[in-house]
Amino acid sequence: MVAGRFNRGKSTLMNALLGMDRLPTGIVPLTSVITTVRYGTSERVLLDYEGSGLRGEASLDNLADYVTEKGDPGNLHVPSSGRSSES
Repeated sequence: MVAGRFNRGKSTLMNALLGMDRLPTGIVPLTSVITTVRYGTSERVLLDYEGSGLRGEASLDNLADYVTEKGDPGNLHVPSSGRSSES
């Protein structure tokens, strides 16, 4: 688990541990939701809206649209597919 104060480089650290840039980073705080990274056989983004039962899948290229304040002000983004995803 990586936790810390705003704008302290948690996403940058995670990208370094992964050996590739997958999480959005920047000078100002970007990530606005809890983001979990797990090992798997393929790269994919699974969306799970806690407490709502909504699940979906997104492209890795669109990750910032779901986990940053700029891409999803107020964390209101709902998966466009509306389909459930198995992990």
